[in-house]
Amino acid sequence: MHEMDWQLLAPISIEGSNLIVEYCEHEGRIAIRLGGFAGVVLPLSEFELLIQHLTSGRGWGGNGVHWSPPFLKVGSRTFTLKDAGKRALVETLARVPGLTTHPAPRPEANPWQQRLVELLHSPPEGLPSALAHLAALAFERLDLQGLSLWVHDPAASSYTLAVRVPKLLEPCVLSPRGYPDLLEQSLLLPLHNLQADGRAAELRAVGEAWCFSALLQVPIRLEREVSAVLWLERRESQPWSELDQFIALQLAEALRPHVAAALTQGYQPSSPEAFRRYLEQAVARARRYGHWVGLVWFKSPGLSEVQRARVLDVLQRSLRYSDAAIEASPEDFLLLLSTLRAPSGAARAAERIVARLQIVMGRLPALGVAVLPEQASTPEELWQQAEQAAVKALQSGQGDLARVE
Repeated sequence: MHEMDWQLLAPISIEGSNLIVEYCEHEGRIAIRLGGFAGVVLPLSEFELLIQHLTSGRGWGGNGVHWSPPFLKVGSRTFTLKDAGKRALVETLARVPGLTTHPAPRPEANPWQQRLVELLHSPPEGLPSALAHLAALAFERLDLQGLSLWVHDPAASSYTLAVRVPKLLEPCVLSPRGYPDLLEQSLLLPLHNLQADGRAAELRAVGEAWCFSALLQVPIRLEREVSAVLWLERRESQPWSELDQFIALQLAEALRPHVAAALTQGYQPSSPEAFRRYLEQAVARARRYGHWVGLVWFKSPGLSEVQRARVLDVLQRSLRYSDAAIEASPEDFLLLLSTLRAPSGAARAAERIVARLQIVMGRLPALGVAVLPEQASTPEELWQQAEQAAVKALQSGQGDLARVE
């Protein structure tokens, strides 16, 4: 079973996340893959069991796939399935074609897709290098004049041009009004004519400046929210075919790990003031999407400069893309957990990090943990509660973990 043998059944948009469903026939048997290149492969029989349990509402677990209503876990990714998402996934079973007698193509039959897979699994070398390789592949298969990647800056609520092929010298920022809402509702967005399409009002100025009239736009989500946007640009106004759109999804999937590697380190706040702004943005997103935000305060007086640098390095290596860490003072370190699925997640994350911190500190730090909205209703209250809990832990003895009750 080779990568180029997989064929698309359905790209599904589930509560702001993308799930690609594919099938492959091998030696007379059909397998289903959920999640694209780096996804989970199920025999057709197990996929049928999953669909049956989705329909009945009963929990189920298979090889890398777990259904615990309303959460579907596919590998390391978790999707929240409401009625519309369940229906869309259930309907994919009806699209599985009958068995064919044609032999599976040999690996060398599609070297283009093999190179795409290599890009997916290659070590991150920075977004310019990754997009340059992606552009070479895109220009082979599609009639394009440009390929652009915009990355989301959570602190500024804007999208910044990370890299474009062909290269542009001037920086560019998208700070649109209704644009993010449109992105969050789309698996991909084909715009055949920027001048005639009302959805493209915020993008026309960029299109005119860069001399393109048709745009195929693919949101890249690392968590629940849009983290980056891939643009495929054409000079002339013309429709985007189904094949164009599927190839665009493949390109975005291959670019995903490179975006994740770049953004994890790319937008970390560099001062307490920037961290507070970052916290305010995280709270606003949490209210919008209905999840929890955790703030962990590590307090340990008397650390040397070398120890402090190592502590910050440990914290930053523990981050997901939308989390943040900072040294607030010579004895205070803050860790923001911006997307928690349960209130207890912040304390569990802090306790996992403690063992690594003990090695570089030579002792256990005092920890204060506060969670919004359980213990605070505003970013300022969350800050105060976490700090007070850390002070309490320090006064009661090094190594204690204080939770705000």
